[in-house]
Amino acid sequence: MKTYILTVGLLVMFLLPSTRTLAVLFVAGKVKTVKTPPGLPDSTGIVRLVATISQDSIRYFHRQICGVRNRSQKGMRHLGTVRSLLIQHFTRNGLESSFQDTILTRQEVSLLKGGAAPVTPDTTTSFHIRNVLALKKSRHANAGTIVFCAHYDSISDSPGADDNASGIAALMEMARILSAIQTEKNILFAAFDLEEEGLLGSQLFVFGKGKQYPEKIDGVVNFDMIGYSSEEPKSQQVPEIYQQLFPQQYKLLSEDQFRGNFVLIAANEKSVPLSDVYTRAARAFVPELKVMSLSLPGDGLQAGSLADSDHAAFWFAGIPAIFIGDGAGSRNRHYHSSADKQETVNYGFMTRVIKAAVAGALAVSGSEWPADAAVVLPATGH
Repeated sequence: MKTYILTVGLLVMFLLPSTRTLAVLFVAGKVKTVKTPPGLPDSTGIVRLVATISQDSIRYFHRQICGVRNRSQKGMRHLGTVRSLLIQHFTRNGLESSFQDTILTRQEVSLLKGGAAPVTPDTTTSFHIRNVLALKKSRHANAGTIVFCAHYDSISDSPGADDNASGIAALMEMARILSAIQTEKNILFAAFDLEEEGLLGSQLFVFGKGKQYPEKIDGVVNFDMIGYSSEEPKSQQVPEIYQQLFPQQYKLLSEDQFRGNFVLIAANEKSVPLSDVYTRAARAFVPELKVMSLSLPGDGLQAGSLADSDHAAFWFAGIPAIFIGDGAGSRNRHYHSSADKQETVNYGFMTRVIKAAVAGALAVSGSEWPADAAVVLPATGH
């Protein structure tokens, strides 16, 4: 094992509200010496556990989930199948599994987060929301909780392979791996319903009557589209106007020929410490995964499409939450279409993202990782 000097650069990215187009700004990097972090959970244990994550297992879960999953006549049956599959999987892995099952009127939904209306026709008068929850308890009675979430519904006639069978496959593989170990914090897996209708499942979880989550949530990690990656030039969209507004930064991205080959981690100001742990865990234990982190000002809720997934419900409540995704429509040309099929998913990329998430989960739910601690990377021969 070698110790390296790394140049760490920050990519600041914004998704335009109307198109989910990703704009990227390169900020000057810093030079850091990497060394073993004194507060990190046993690095050898993390390496071994990350190595047990199976691409074959992820592919198996993912294929079971793919298919139209919504309230349409075409999608209702498979939506229920996936819901049952999740309960069975979580229960089989020894987790305390349950439904959060509620019917809300349109008026009740509109009041969940201060008047935001669902994105459904006005003729829809009620919403049957069925979240799937699974709790892995800490060995400590008064421990805080880390929530890992993803939505399990898909839009219209889309099989939703990337959006968001990929995120649900992440929850299933993480449950398989993490259920076998002890952690300092509780871990709650939450598969949210009706995200495509306006984040209804996560809003119910956070703001609904009789909410079922623990009193102390220390952080939330939301997976939404983690399966699409491309090494093709120009596979990552960037608005032309940035060439005028930020010529130096645009030039740096141009030198990489606008490849969509990284995973995005987004956080509001309150969530930056959580984002920092996940970014550094990914770089330490899955160095082959390219990670781009961004910090949004304030509560992050004015960030357009970056607040269009389930982590936003937690931002509304002031709970630290990060978003992990592949950039959605700014990269995946099959986004929100019938072409979002499993053959378009990059399972190698998805597996690397899940490995990084497990490493981050162990860092967060195990012991403290000091902010000034660097990390040891294995020798690569370079």
